[in-house]
Amino acid sequence: MADSLDIQSLINKYPEVPYVFMAVVSYTLSLLFGITEFGGTVEFYGIHFHLVSTTLWAVFGMLSLYCLYTAFFDMWIYAIHLIVAYFLAGAGFLAVYIFYDDINLVISGSILIFFSFAFIIYFIYKVGSIRSYRILRSGDPEAAKESYSLGFWYISPFLFFAITAISFLDLGYWYEHDNHFPFIHLLAEVSLIIIVTYMLWVPENVLFYGVKEESPPPIFEATRERMGEPRPSRLQIGTRVHKKTVGTIEDRRAEGKERESLGGAGLSGLMRKRKEQLENCPGLDSPPVSKEKVCPNCHNLMTMYWCLESEEYLITCPSCEKRTYYGRKVCVHCRSRLPESVTCNNCGRDYPLRKFKDG
Repeated sequence: MADSLDIQSLINKYPEVPYVFMAVVSYTLSLLFGITEFGGTVEFYGIHFHLVSTTLWAVFGMLSLYCLYTAFFDMWIYAIHLIVAYFLAGAGFLAVYIFYDDINLVISGSILIFFSFAFIIYFIYKVGSIRSYRILRSGDPEAAKESYSLGFWYISPFLFFAITAISFLDLGYWYEHDNHFPFIHLLAEVSLIIIVTYMLWVPENVLFYGVKEESPPPIFEATRERMGEPRPSRLQIGTRVHKKTVGTIEDRRAEGKERESLGGAGLSGLMRKRKEQLENCPGLDSPPVSKEKVCPNCHNLMTMYWCLESEEYLITCPSCEKRTYYGRKVCVHCRSRLPESVTCNNCGRDYPLRKFKDG
């Protein structure tokens, strides 16, 4: 009973665990079907494909990729670089090893290996850019460097490249020697799926999932009061928290100019314009509908807004404080970068929207 509760608590804390397990199992089955030969044989450019075993190899391989996509939704777009690097390196090492006596194929294979390594470097660069962006947004870069630390993660991409080379070199040796069992290839491929899981899991949890951004230190609040700056008050709209400063003379002047721009509409026209901006989806004439969501951390019930016409959730842009679409890289109004997570209005934790379940 205790063991089942521990497993359930682990799944609740890390919902990607079942998908990771299914990805490893599916990939292992794909490897086994890849080295077995049964079913009808079809020859294509001198390569023999077995209808049953090759089909199962492809099906379980795709299932493994789908499980990784589901487990690491935010990092998946960057994982495509790893997939491209894997196949480029495989083709390159096989060409260099098998056709070593053909200088043209050796040069072509070397170029593929170079581009594979370039994709690995680009993958590291993209993850590092996300980390730098998180640190800059934190308000306290020194403390954020530790919060967003990736540790030994930077070694794993190079380990991925090295094990890929070992795997395909042993595969090439198996291709030339029928009596050789590709044990090293199988061991290397199982190691690769574990390394890929680690390479996706660490950035997903550190950079995207459940890391709360630090609020400004209290000294900033004291400085505001000494300089006479009005203390900002928090105004909750949907799931977003943004600042609304106390009205000043400049605010009232801006409001008067906005009224004059409306002509004879006066205050009623201003209120009607603001109501339309609040109710309608950005750039559309249809209003959004509210949906209840549950925070994955504190189980707080939150109200979010869904645009029926564009089929997207709405958030408040932290720069211009206007409603924009969640999931897009930049705001539709001010073109500034948008956060990739939603903040719970109760516990203050940041999670991707997909982590919130329907209430």
